[in-house]
Amino acid sequence: MRMSLLLCVGVLLLGTIGCSEQPSTDVNQTKPMVEISAEGEMAPGEEFMRGLFTYMADATLFEDCASGLRYPVAMEGGYLELERAYLEQRTEPGAPLLVLIRAGVEKRPPMEGDGEINTLIVEEFETAFPGEDCGW
Repeated sequence: MRMSLLLCVGVLLLGTIGCSEQPSTDVNQTKPMVEISAEGEMAPGEEFMRGLFTYMADATLFEDCASGLRYPVAMEGGYLELERAYLEQRTEPGAPLLVLIRAGVEKRPPMEGDGEINTLIVEEFETAFPGEDCGW
C-alpha cells in the first residue's frame, strides 16, 4: 500500500496525469467516481483524486483536476484532516490548495434550496502540494 502511494505521488509530481482543458462549474454533473460502501471502505477500483480544495467561511469546494468538475465537500469522514492541512499550507485565506485525497461522491441536500446535489465525501487525506495547481 505504501509503495503504491509513493508511486502515485511520484506520478503526480511528474505531471503525467492530465487535466481537462475546459473545466466545468456545474456541481450537479455526474462523473463516475469511487463510491464509499456502507462500512466506510472504498469500493473495488479505489483511486486517488487530485484537485484544488478551497475553504472560506465554512464554505468548501473541491475542483477535480482530471475532469474539472466542482463539488461541495461534506464535513465528515476524513474532512477534518483535509481542513487542517489547508489552514496550515494555503498561501493566503481563500486560496486553493492542490491536494491528493481518497473520496467518493454522494447525493446530498444542498446548503440552501431543495433537492440533492453531488457532494464529495473525503475518505482519507493523503498529501498537499502548496503553491501548485492543476496545470490547466
